[in-house]
Amino acid sequence: VHSFDTYACCETLNASVPTAISSKGLYINPKIRYDCFNLQELLCPKYAVDFDDFLNNVISYKIEPKDLKLQTLSNPSKVFAETLINKFKDFS
Repeated sequence: VHSFDTYACCETLNASVPTAISSKGLYINPKIRYDCFNLQELLCPKYAVDFDDFLNNVISYKIEPKDLKLQTLSNPSKVFAETLINKFKDFS
């Protein structure tokens, strides 16, 4: 589980293992640190899971981490760069 900030999310990206991202107890101003929100949006729900949603699902549906079937990144930096490039193309 990593915290909801860019540095921890980058660790998630480079770890190449399924990870949960938690924003509980953290306040990050979206106007100042929009990078945190963008990175979480890029990672969840395909490569990481929102930890708070995960806890709700565990309680409600009795799922386990192995049930999430998150993908791992074979080349995290390349996948991340390609995702950003494609995202910028959408703004063109």
